[in-house]
Amino acid sequence: MREFGMRKIASAFLTFIFVLVTFNLAAPNPASAWQVDIPLDKALVLEGGESTNPRQYDPHTTYGSGDKRVFSGLVSFDPQLNLTPDLAESWNVSGGGTIYTFHLRQNAKFHNGRAVTAQDFVYSLERAASPELASDTALTYLGDIVGIYEFASGNADHIEGIQALDDHTLQITIDAPKPYFLLKLTYPTAFVVDRENVEGDSEWYRHPNGTGPYRLIEWTSFQRIVYEANRDFYLGAPSIPYIVINLYSGDSQRLYETGDVDITGVYSIERFTDPTEPLHNELRTGVSLCTGYVTFDSTQPPFDDVNVRKAFSMAFNRQQYIDVVVNGHALPAQG
Repeated sequence: MREFGMRKIASAFLTFIFVLVTFNLAAPNPASAWQVDIPLDKALVLEGGESTNPRQYDPHTTYGSGDKRVFSGLVSFDPQLNLTPDLAESWNVSGGGTIYTFHLRQNAKFHNGRAVTAQDFVYSLERAASPELASDTALTYLGDIVGIYEFASGNADHIEGIQALDDHTLQITIDAPKPYFLLKLTYPTAFVVDRENVEGDSEWYRHPNGTGPYRLIEWTSFQRIVYEANRDFYLGAPSIPYIVINLYSGDSQRLYETGDVDITGVYSIERFTDPTEPLHNELRTGVSLCTGYVTFDSTQPPFDDVNVRKAFSMAFNRQQYIDVVVNGHALPAQG
């Protein structure tokens, strides 16, 4: 048995339900030798897959939440979803709410030990918005920045609204006061990357030089991905020394029950909400950063009338839907 001084791991957020158990040693797959030698009794073991699309691993092009083990940005969320400083230790807002001046942490480093600078952010944000990269998410999350559309269309050499005032001071100017602007910077599109790393070769994402709490130290396709805690992480070293993701190793819920993984999603929630179920006390629930919704074809009557759509929205019993369809495991979206 693996013991970290705690018997359960609480999941950070999920509409999905996770079952958590005491750490049990997950045996390595004999089909492929490990590239790194790590103490498995100090590893969190998960099950997962991998994409054949490299753009899913690039924070500037991914549609997902990005690999926040490896990469980070100016700001982030705490477990209660409050905006918190990340690589930016603090910031000031001026110019009537249009100028954001970020003060970077003096101890922030890339995994290779190089200090993170404001120039790195200028490069990263311009890379994300560059016409060469053709990111589908850049303008959604960075489109408020002055000059970004001109740059993204190839009509400007730089983004006017992004400036490095010095090595540790980054200034971003947006086109109008927008209280939600900082929230958009939590998306991976705004994460910092190392220019030398990403321009080094086409498969840089398999050996990224990030700034996050973990370093990617092994990626063996169809076998495993291994992360090691970043001991120089600017917010303090993670308490879990290693994370191992066994790729395509089987049904994760069954692997959990046999002790081969430490956390899993649950597809039969009724079973685990039963107090007589042996694993009932290991169930953890939470809220995901995901909103479900129903859309109308607004080109067809009667839904081409905005008042009809509003009437349907007002008449829809969100709480009843949650209670009946997902057994109460969701929150109604309002606003």
